[in-house]
Amino acid sequence: MKRLVLFALWLSSSCSLVVDGELARLLREVDAGPADGGLQDGGQLDAGLPPGDYDGGPRCPGSSVPRLRCDVTVLSDGGVGDVGLAALQDGLLVAFSDFQGVNVARVSPNGTRTAIGSAPLGNVELLRVSGAGSEWAVLARLGSSLTCFSGRSTTGVSYGVPAGASFDVAVAPTGATAIVRATPDAGSLVYGVSDGGCPPSLGALVAEGLHTQTAAVHLPSEGSDGFRFVTASNTCQGPLRLVTLDGGSRVVGTTSAAVSRLLAARSHDERTVYALSQEQACGGNSDTGALRAVPAGAQSSNGVLTAGFPALEWSALAGCGADCVASTVVLRGAANPPLVVALSGPSFEPYSRLAPNGLDALCSVEPRSSVASTFENGQLVLLVGESTGLRLLRCELPPR
Repeated sequence: MKRLVLFALWLSSSCSLVVDGELARLLREVDAGPADGGLQDGGQLDAGLPPGDYDGGPRCPGSSVPRLRCDVTVLSDGGVGDVGLAALQDGLLVAFSDFQGVNVARVSPNGTRTAIGSAPLGNVELLRVSGAGSEWAVLARLGSSLTCFSGRSTTGVSYGVPAGASFDVAVAPTGATAIVRATPDAGSLVYGVSDGGCPPSLGALVAEGLHTQTAAVHLPSEGSDGFRFVTASNTCQGPLRLVTLDGGSRVVGTTSAAVSRLLAARSHDERTVYALSQEQACGGNSDTGALRAVPAGAQSSNGVLTAGFPALEWSALAGCGADCVASTVVLRGAANPPLVVALSGPSFEPYSRLAPNGLDALCSVEPRSSVASTFENGQLVLLVGESTGLRLLRCELPPR
């Protein structure tokens, strides 16, 4: 494997995750149990679906789409900024910011919550989380600093980051970890890879194209060479690219507008990388969403537009088993919009006809809610952060 590192960026290791008494209290004492998240009794039951088909319960008031069957647990009653979520072999890794720093915890399959630690970074603006097996990493951005914590070491490693830069992290089951960052002004990529834990430094990755947004995935069957970076630009109708660690860059699609946010997930069989882009019409101020399926291999082929979404406030993306990817979105415009999950894949007929409306996971959330998603033990798991607290949803998917 050839890795192109031309220069190292400034870094420090001055911040650590420390078990905090307040975090432990929140995780231990705040538990509303299963909740309906705004569901009101007496709603309309789904009708017209085949006998024995999936029924998530009464529809949300005023909604024309079915419910997703979810159990909801409140993890924290304090104000939450951004959130991150990953499935590990022994449960979930949960990360959230509370305007004072970043908090990391585990939630076991039976619901037991264990605080890993908190770091007083301040009002963290954005989180990215990845996990595989027993390994995990959390990236937190505050101003011009990007700090990484991992399961190998809770001592943070910090890297310089330009304002507004896009970044992501991907972790392999072996613990190998890759961080990628797009430079918004220059349109270049910076990255770092380690055999375990946070990379000690980041350096330039020379790859053809203009890269102002990026997201990362890992293909376990390819080991330490399995990291893939999806990139897009802030130009009108720019190319969507898939970049490898050796700088290989191929066009896998064309966006319909300038991309302002990018997420990625891989398919269960590792043959497909899904890219969910938040795109702003040239000269406009309304973000729409587009989900594309692109080949993960070396073949030169354009991605397929799988689903589109209207005005988008926030989103999350996760593979959900064979032939399934789940886009979780908060739509812009409503005072208290529903949290919507759109399932894409050939095995989800007749539900694929619901896209882009999808299924309602929660009847109402705050307009600026933050959302993360993952797939664990056959369930789609969602983490929702609001000014009123942190909610964890475990959702049963429709049968296939």
